[in-house]
Amino acid sequence: MKKLLFIFCMLSLTIASEGKKYPFDMKHPYNVQQERVAQDGSRLVKSWGIAGNADKAIERALQDAVACCIFQGIGAVTSTTGHNASEVPPLCPNGVDDYVAHKEYFDNFFKNGDFLMYVENTNSRYPTGENNVGIKGGRKVGIYVKLKVKQLRQRLEKDGIIQSFNDVWDDNK
Repeated sequence: MKKLLFIFCMLSLTIASEGKKYPFDMKHPYNVQQERVAQDGSRLVKSWGIAGNADKAIERALQDAVACCIFQGIGAVTSTTGHNASEVPPLCPNGVDDYVAHKEYFDNFFKNGDFLMYVENTNSRYPTGENNVGIKGGRKVGIYVKLKVKQLRQRLEKDGIIQSFNDVWDDNK
């Protein structure tokens, strides 16, 4: 009995130490639309994710919002309600080339869940209706997301992935 308990504890520790992994690829298109700028400067966007079930589609939508901000940028929005927001240019202006140049970094960043520090699901309840649609092989889910662009930029600058604005300014003196 003690041996069985010991084996169970060791297995639990091994599984817990590995943590959750998130699949990531650059091959699928991102479906992210900007809604407005929040009071703290973060961007509110609607992001769609597609996966085998709704929970995984929500995770994909969160991941895609961050990836879109890094590699493609997010278009401006002008609304009749006054919620205008300027374009968010891609943090990595060379897109796929920047991904390839820093593939190990980005694979770890997305697969290990580090991206979750820069995005927040702002839905007050589980998506339903047109925001949670059955498709062949799974679900397509749309969620509203708070995207922390400034903090994400700072992380990529600190990690040496992109050049900081200060460095760009200093180079032009």
